[in-house]
Amino acid sequence: MPNLPSIGKLKTSFRTWVGSLSNAWHPTRIDYFDLTPVTKDLKSHRKKKYCSDAEEKLRLVTHLSFELPVLMKIVEFPGRLRCMEKEARAYQVLDGKGIAPRFLRHVTEAGRVVGFLLEWIEGARPTDVSDLGACIGALQRLHEQGLAHGTPHLDNLLVKEGKVILTDFEEAETRVDALAKAKDMCYPDEQHAWPRPVLRQ
Repeated sequence: MPNLPSIGKLKTSFRTWVGSLSNAWHPTRIDYFDLTPVTKDLKSHRKKKYCSDAEEKLRLVTHLSFELPVLMKIVEFPGRLRCMEKEARAYQVLDGKGIAPRFLRHVTEAGRVVGFLLEWIEGARPTDVSDLGACIGALQRLHEQGLAHGTPHLDNLLVKEGKVILTDFEEAETRVDALAKAKDMCYPDEQHAWPRPVLRQ
């Protein structure tokens, strides 16, 4: 993946083997080299991140099209294409639903779709067990849209003004049966475990 500089335009090209996302559903695209990285400290958000290894795949960037900085998420190596395809599909389903950060447009480089831009949720705070009820409600709304999150540990949920925002849909599934719902409501992660059982199915 490109090593993004701390200031100035993005300079480094992607390796030719990265490939391209096939599910480029959004009508608007933007070139990777037209984006400018922001020298903003993201440490406060790094615990609660938009993907599983945020420091490698996420950058806060600016462009004349946006009044505020936005979040760029990119494919850094071919093995991540499947996950990014799932995430793009999830954002397509959730477009306009208010459950997740807004999907703004696809990012291209050399004609390939290598990522996308997401709304940066300024002022969001990490979720904790005190937000459990709101987290359950957000997951139920997700299931109503025909999606199961797959990895809904507390690192993948943000909260702002009492509203929970779901992030990181790399393991999202469109087959939402009772088992998928149960896994979402009772995510088995030793480090970020929900109090179990959260919700009886």
